[in-house]
Amino acid sequence: MMTGALMWSAEQGTDGQIPIRSLRLLHPDGTDTSAVNELIDAKVWERQTDHVQVLNWEQTQSLAVDVEWQRERNRNKNKALREREREKSRARTPSFTEDSMTGQVTEDMTGHPGGKASARTGQDLEAQVEAKTADNPPPQQIVNQATGEVTDVIPGVPQRDGAVTRFRPREAS
Repeated sequence: MMTGALMWSAEQGTDGQIPIRSLRLLHPDGTDTSAVNELIDAKVWERQTDHVQVLNWEQTQSLAVDVEWQRERNRNKNKALREREREKSRARTPSFTEDSMTGQVTEDMTGHPGGKASARTGQDLEAQVEAKTADNPPPQQIVNQATGEVTDVIPGVPQRDGAVTRFRPREAS
């Protein structure tokens, strides 16, 4: 019952004051008068007219004003952190606008590291794709006219019996 009293009072911010009507919440079987009397006799609680007071609350527990001050401090700190993160996010996120001349979407330079655009042009990128394709040509397909079996032949790689079969059509019935 004492543990329930400490938790209830800390949660409610009552600094150890527990109304008589709330004692029923501290024990699974409701108000246990023998346990209440035992805590009062042990000088752990003090009975008042409308509540019991946990004695020496301020020596073992945080006061409600201190808890509220810490919560407010944490709220302000987290709010400032969220605002800083939002500002960082805005600086990293590119904004897009439609170019009135071409009708194409263009990217704002703030989205690039250091605020600078890449020096590559579309022609450079096309040339890189062509060079990469020349280095790695796509596999050739050989179709066996008798069976309809399709096999890949990779240029420059010797083929053995049992080349990889990619497709075998269903035989007509």
